[in-house]
Amino acid sequence: MNAKVIAVGVVVLLAVVSIGAILVFVDFGEKDTVFESEIGRLRIFGNVNNDDRLDHKDLLLYDKIIAGEANAEDYPLADANRDGAVDVKDKEMVQKLMAKKEVNKVYYMNGDDVVKSFSYPIKKVVPIDRCTPQIQCIGASGKVTGLTIRDDIRYPDMAAVPLVGKAQQVNMDEISKISVDAVVVMNHPTYLSDEDRLEGAGIDVIRVSYENMANELSWAITLGFMLQCEAKSIDFVSWCDDILSYIAEKTATLGEGNRKTTLMGYSNAVAGKHTSYAEVSYLAGCKNLADFDEKSQRIEIGNEFILQEKYQAEYMIWSRTMNYDLHDANARLDHYTNGTKYVVNTRAYENGKGLVVNGSMQMICRVAYIAGEIYPDLFGGDYGDVIHQQYIDNFCNIEYDVTKGTFLLKKADVTT
Repeated sequence: MNAKVIAVGVVVLLAVVSIGAILVFVDFGEKDTVFESEIGRLRIFGNVNNDDRLDHKDLLLYDKIIAGEANAEDYPLADANRDGAVDVKDKEMVQKLMAKKEVNKVYYMNGDDVVKSFSYPIKKVVPIDRCTPQIQCIGASGKVTGLTIRDDIRYPDMAAVPLVGKAQQVNMDEISKISVDAVVVMNHPTYLSDEDRLEGAGIDVIRVSYENMANELSWAITLGFMLQCEAKSIDFVSWCDDILSYIAEKTATLGEGNRKTTLMGYSNAVAGKHTSYAEVSYLAGCKNLADFDEKSQRIEIGNEFILQEKYQAEYMIWSRTMNYDLHDANARLDHYTNGTKYVVNTRAYENGKGLVVNGSMQMICRVAYIAGEIYPDLFGGDYGDVIHQQYIDNFCNIEYDVTKGTFLLKKADVTT
């Protein structure tokens, strides 16, 4: 039931993006990308009506199911206690959750589409690697008791939190020294090799997926519920929804022939058409020329397949992880050179349209930077900075001026 990508061939241009409770629909020219979820955005069993929260609407739907006026099979999250029946016990469990009472086992669908349970609420959490900014932006920094990455610029609100691991792994000796209810980690198989040991110690492991925007927003809402930060998480997701709708509405005014073409990539790879990298360009209002289903295709210097005419996009946009304190000219040049070295023979690069975007940012910020750079007449060339600063000010609770960092590089930025 994970948000899944379905390619549908349609020639009509529909630029409206609807990231509401269930569906994201993006069509840019010859291909549609549809992110369809059967369970809505709040991935908690008991969210009967598949929206973003547990509320009276779910209780009313339970009444209809119990009275035989609605079919429980039509509501995949209705069996809140997972006992095989949808009845008053499920409604009572949801009422307890709505009252924010402790519940030993709350069931949810994790990032691997596996039904798991956790003890509600999560009061103390360890986010691993990329999950850290997600925890921060939903207002849960004060519940973090351990980290696996340290960044005093991005996470000064967690500066006193001890390191209990490194990058994508925890150190069992270190984590045993702190109090923690759950570890939040990406669902990549190389992340967190000690999952069984953690669960054996009574620590819930929450596997999340950020493979596309729909999943990223779904997990913001779901983690917000788990950590009792619902209001902030819904504020964040609503803000993202508004930005995506605004970009879609503005770029809908472009004729199909005026949409810029892109290829997205990282390191020595071009990202496939169903990846989060490609989705960033779709959501920014561009056409992506990747025509393969694989996650990526490797580039070999001297045998660059992207030199084929069908891949000669107007913009080559490569993602590269850059720290938030990057401002040194030599360091910027190094990042640009290494970020674009596999596309230097493309027309885009020769025309000054080889771009490097900072992959450390939340996905919504990357979308804004690309939209502003490619369509400055629609959004203003500083659109990325504007949206990024809103994100910092409204959701990170830190003092930081985004104009002091480096979040998008082009050739003109590193040459004199």
